[in-house]
Amino acid sequence: MDFSLLPDAAYSDFEIRDNLLELTRTAHELSGIDFPEEFVEVKPRKNKQGQPTFQGKVGYRGPLGFPGVPKILFDITQHEPILDAPGRQTVFHPYPDALAEQPGVTAYSLHELVAEKTRALYERMRPRDLYDVVYILENQPTIFDLPRLRDLFRGKCEVKGLVAPTTDHLIEVVIGNEELRSEWENMLAHQLPALPSLDDLLARLPDLIRWIDEPAIALPAITASARAVAPGEVVYAPPGIQYSGTGQPLEAIRFAGMNRLLLDFDYHGRRRRVEPYSLRTAATGNLLFYGWELADGHIKAYKVAQMFNIRPTTTSFRPRFGIEFTPNIFMSAPPVVRPPRVSGSASRTVRSGRRTGPVYVFECPYCEKRFPHTTNNASLRKHMSKDGYYDCPGRRGYLVDTKY
Repeated sequence: MDFSLLPDAAYSDFEIRDNLLELTRTAHELSGIDFPEEFVEVKPRKNKQGQPTFQGKVGYRGPLGFPGVPKILFDITQHEPILDAPGRQTVFHPYPDALAEQPGVTAYSLHELVAEKTRALYERMRPRDLYDVVYILENQPTIFDLPRLRDLFRGKCEVKGLVAPTTDHLIEVVIGNEELRSEWENMLAHQLPALPSLDDLLARLPDLIRWIDEPAIALPAITASARAVAPGEVVYAPPGIQYSGTGQPLEAIRFAGMNRLLLDFDYHGRRRRVEPYSLRTAATGNLLFYGWELADGHIKAYKVAQMFNIRPTTTSFRPRFGIEFTPNIFMSAPPVVRPPRVSGSASRTVRSGRRTGPVYVFECPYCEKRFPHTTNNASLRKHMSKDGYYDCPGRRGYLVDTKY
């Protein structure tokens, strides 16, 4: 979890640890989850500019009986200036047990989030930055004040000592980055139920970031509905994963639509491939899915209760109609995850000669093992826990040292 602290906030390791301890005591009272005090720690770090930052770790023992002590990581900085007024965002709670009070958290405005993500895409070109920029701008095309977004982007670049690029220059740099292509699957495949094609996202990116230039060009938006809303019909568009109690993987449908991926499923004895557009609750109470079936070449309504083996594909489509899975509020990227693919053991080649260049040391957030890398790549190989009793689930590390 990333936190940018305001200038008047406490900013020392012992003050931050005291705040985390207070947080864990409150969380324990509300949830019953155990947060042992000895597993709450804060370590000083430095960013690329040599400024002090902190990494907090909070260990817990949850109800699932996970071996060892899983940890929540906090990256905390006071050197990422807030350029837009932050807003109070409601904590999304998708489960049927309603909370007594609706909790909230102070967070970046969506404008500042997109500006920072776009600057990060230009500065470091990581797969997650590209995915997030495309995901947010495609699914919220009508809510942005584009001149304001451009000004925030330029301010974010200035803070980092960068000259804000034109759209064409940013696209040229991103497309020509070999590390982005080589790390696309390594960094994203284990976080998503289906991995969109990098080339498809790169093809859609230019039209989504024309606001960088002056005058700003509006984001592409399709407002025509796949089918007019019938009397008594209500569009079903929750703000995130929603527990439905039906046993149907509704998130798979929503994920496919919001990522412009074709959807496969079985319906009435036949396998279908469909462009997903909308979920609606009918006046009868049935939940209906509207999609363009490729084999028949037109929009159809499917009863969700009769859809089986629902799977998002990795094949993109260009929408014919507006995608109706997004409510007009802040949404986060899909948190659905799948276990990373682990290949069989492979022999290692021992190279002779002296290697030159820095060594990047990454620490696993779960077991705290450290791994030297010859490139600044946070992906971790499959490994055992420190005690050797179980496979550690950590697959992304945190940079803790650079040796020259």
